[in-house]
Amino acid sequence: MPEAPTKPILLCYDGSDDAFRAIEFAGTLFPGHDAVVLSVWEKYGLLSGIIPFDDTVMQDATDLMAADGAERAEAAGFTATAVAIEADHGVAEAIINAADQHDASLVVMGTRGNTGIRSLLLGSVSHHVAQHAKRPLLIVPSGALAEARADASARA
Repeated sequence: MPEAPTKPILLCYDGSDDAFRAIEFAGTLFPGHDAVVLSVWEKYGLLSGIIPFDDTVMQDATDLMAADGAERAEAAGFTATAVAIEADHGVAEAIINAADQHDASLVVMGTRGNTGIRSLLLGSVSHHVAQHAKRPLLIVPSGALAEARADASARA
């Protein structure tokens, strides 16, 4: 079993089942460890200009999401603190900056496993973080993606 880090683990949480799966998995590796549960909102996202953003509403919703993530992290065995921030230069950059700010020993995130055109259009936060982070990173694939990979391996 890996030795528990002495600095907090940054758990990225966007309210998705994939993010929760990553928190649960990390909890099996580092039970009882301190964690910062990070939720990020982005003012200038895909719908910018189409849907008006109210900063207060967005921050409040992200605060609630981070609190939900912290509750889930506590249930997974962490001692968790919720943090909700606005991304000034993209969600991936916000995650990298938060990891540095909290001196995280590890960044944990889930991935939906988008490929092809969907990945091209939506981008991949986990891919960007993996390419630019200065800290260790644990990316947990979605349940569907993990099952598909296991099935493909079994057929090979």
